[in-house]
Amino acid sequence: MDGAEAEVRWAEFMAEQGLSLEQEILEQFRDQRHLLNIEDGTHASWHDDRLGVLLVFRDTDAADFVGAWRDADAGNLLALGRMLEWMTGLVHMVEHCVALYGSSDFDES
Repeated sequence: MDGAEAEVRWAEFMAEQGLSLEQEILEQFRDQRHLLNIEDGTHASWHDDRLGVLLVFRDTDAADFVGAWRDADAGNLLALGRMLEWMTGLVHMVEHCVALYGSSDFDES
């Protein structure tokens, strides 16, 4: 099949069913944009001016996270450094979400 034939077939597909399929997919995206899903990697989403963020931990990671928090609270500076690193990553993700949403209601200084 050459390029011209492919173009014709694509145009026929779009005319027959492609546009309705495209509309169906867009509606599904719109209707499910607020859902966060571990399996498909959707970990942040805006819905009705609210940002939802999904945090995913393996069982050992969750225990390590809580342990580091407790160690930092007890004065362990290495644990505090790990917690601040983690929080920095979270803040960068939220900043990215805010930038994508188009809001400038936060101070970037």
